[in-house]
Amino acid sequence: MGPFLNVSNHPVADWSQAQRAGALALGSALVDVPFPHVDPAADDREIANLGAELVTSVLAHAPAAVSEIKASSTFMAGPASATRTRPRRSWR
Repeated sequence: MGPFLNVSNHPVADWSQAQRAGALALGSALVDVPFPHVDPAADDREIANLGAELVTSVLAHAPAAVSEIKASSTFMAGPASATRTRPRRSWR
């Protein structure tokens, strides 16, 4: 089983014990992947490139699970197409 990735600027160290235990039920370790700083003056191309870099970083970890990534549609539009070939799981 791969790690549980926390893709946010809210480090696992700040999570409650219950949150950490729940995440460890889904992955072998807890790994923080900081959400990148998005310059408010960046254009759509720059923002999409940041999104692609984030997805590349996430996939390099071969995660078992990833925390919800909340981002603009521009940020995730390109990277979303790159992940469509990967199996999808629903945790609901």
